Amino acid sequence: IKVVGSRENAAVAKPHLDTANAEIENCGKDGLDAKTAKGHLLAALEACNTADEVISQYAFIEQEITRARAALTPVTGHGEAAYVKDETDAVEKLLADAEAAAKGGQNYAKVSADIEAAIAQTKAALEMAEQHKAYKDLRVKPEVEPRLAVLEGHEHRYAIKPSIDTMRKKLADAAAAVAGKKPGEAITLLEEARAIGTSAFVMAEMRANTPPTDKDIKEILSRPNGTDELDAMIDNLEPEAQRAVVKVAFKARFGCDIKNFNNENLAPATEIADANLKGPNIVAFYKAMQDLPLDHTLNNDSLQKFAVNEAAKGGSMYQGNEKRIVMHEGDAGASPNYAFGSDDAVGSLDDAATPEERAELEKCKPANEEPVTFFNWNTLHEVGHAVDDKQSFMKSNGGKKEYGGWTEHGMDIAAIAEKIATKFSYDKAYATEYMAHNKGAHVPDKPAGETCTDEEWESRRIKMQAHIDMASEPAQPWSSMAIAKKIE
Repeated sequence: IKVVGSRENAAVAKPHLDTANAEIENCGKDGLDAKTAKGHLLAALEACNTADEVISQYAFIEQEITRARAALTPVTGHGEAAYVKDETDAVEKLLADAEAAAKGGQNYAKVSADIEAAIAQTKAALEMAEQHKAYKDLRVKPEVEPRLAVLEGHEHRYAIKPSIDTMRKKLADAAAAVAGKKPGEAITLLEEARAIGTSAFVMAEMRANTPPTDKDIKEILSRPNGTDELDAMIDNLEPEAQRAVVKVAFKARFGCDIKNFNNENLAPATEIADANLKGPNIVAFYKAMQDLPLDHTLNNDSLQKFAVNEAAKGGSMYQGNEKRIVMHEGDAGASPNYAFGSDDAVGSLDDAATPEERAELEKCKPANEEPVTFFNWNTLHEVGHAVDDKQSFMKSNGGKKEYGGWTEHGMDIAAIAEKIATKFSYDKAYATEYMAHNKGAHVPDKPAGETCTDEEWESRRIKMQAHIDMASEPAQPWSSMAIAKKIE
């Protein structure tokens, strides 16, 4: 009893120590038999042990209360302490009550539970204070509440009125959520308001022919449905939208610069400044490509540049060495529909000679009857070359029969000239020159050993020229089954 009673905080165990002392006194009463006296001693010892345990528990409780109060200090000293004062007051009361109960030696299990609850509430209060600060910081950012004022004063505010109304309500709801001690919910509402504001601002600016910032466009594209949202904006643009406006969206959406040139060689000095020029063709290119998978466009290293040739000469092509698409299609609005899969191009089922030919022609049927302009068709065709360049598919498979059995000759046309000269029994050197589009090629004399007449020799030349003309690019032999069969 003396040892336990001398411990620090022994006062909390006074009832148990008093019991121990009382049992000692009972032990010393006259007339007790030894067994009964021994029982009082054992009871005194047990009360003393309980007192020792209570003191130890109280010491632990005091440590926990000190820890809990230390955790509360950053909250009460926080810049947003006023916002969470009700919460911190409740924590301080909980700790004070726990300390009082502990000093009275009351239910330590409940006291410990109350301390843990106080620590949890402190953590929640700190998070609430941090969220309130984040809410206040976010609300004053230029893209949030200040942007509402910008939109309300914008010259094209009537075109974005639904967005302005929604943004205003989101801001009001956020303020109400903060007042209701739901700063996390308020932050979510502000983020939604910011997203609406950014989209509305970009749309209004584009209508005003002011190029949007790359930052705003990327912010839109970063959203789960951002590409669809940007696509809808471009779809709803006025025809008068300027090139510079659409090009920002085009680059962010597809990952490549788009430039206009007035020379078929695309010399840098011939690049056309956007100035105030309209961009209906840029919009048309955008719309033609917007349904493609991102790994065909944005995530395709083989599509880094997009050039528009406005010169009188030239054609559309893909330049693998530049990773560049070059388009030369004229006005998108005047582009005729492309009759792909037509009888002229692939032949008629009625003309098919064998079941195999009929089966092949069936494969050439379009999936549907929706019209497709030549402009759109050729745009996707050139993107297809960029995809092929990325995958090296035709490079690896083009020579196989099932993929066309192609042979690339490059500039070495000698083997082709040999076959054509043999086919028409004419001079190979002349065939080579004519294949190189040298219209002034020297017409050879009939060889001394040739037995045909001069008329027949000239006839062979004319027939060979006609064959080469039909097989050459200007005749577009790939678009006519009739020509294809003639030159086969």
